Amino acid sequence: MMRLALVAFVAISLTACTETFTPRPKAFFHIDIPQPQYQRFASDCPFSFNVAQYGFVMGDSSANAEPCWLNVQYPMFNATVHLTYKPIGQEFSFEELQKDSRTLVYKHTIKAQEIMENTINKPDERVYGMLYRLTGDAATSLQFYVTDSTSHYLRGVLYFNQHTDADSIAPVLNHLSDDVLEMVGSLNWK
Repeated sequence: MMRLALVAFVAISLTACTETFTPRPKAFFHIDIPQPQYQRFASDCPFSFNVAQYGFVMGDSSANAEPCWLNVQYPMFNATVHLTYKPIGQEFSFEELQKDSRTLVYKHTIKAQEIMENTINKPDERVYGMLYRLTGDAATSLQFYVTDSTSHYLRGVLYFNQHTDADSIAPVLNHLSDDVLEMVGSLNWK
């Protein structure tokens, strides 16, 4: 009798819980992305541009920073657009600056799946350049440079201030890309 009870208990134990465990998928927080409203940023630097109201511009405080090196901070997205300005011809030629920008972009080929180049051409404002979009697990997803090709050269890089997964930041990246396009599209040289 005891043996029969043990067999019945084992049989019931093995068949009682037939529902298989399925782990929940990884979820990400919902991010409220505001409608952009832009304001003009002007300073003593030889350029001005529009910046979103939820961002702010401050001088670069790193040890090697030069005048007119700026950071456009987006605290709600934990992101920064680093801007470096160089006058053409004083230390570097246009060709050297352009080559340096391209080299810095293509250092990311190790991690980037693709690097797409988009030409910036606004002859009425004398603004020319290149916008680079990097896909994959690169440290940056967006870089650009703009110039008038004779006097001014401005380079920008978008970084998130934390490790990110490309799929989880896609909505924020698209939104900040639009802000960078507005920045570049509204840029004027002084």
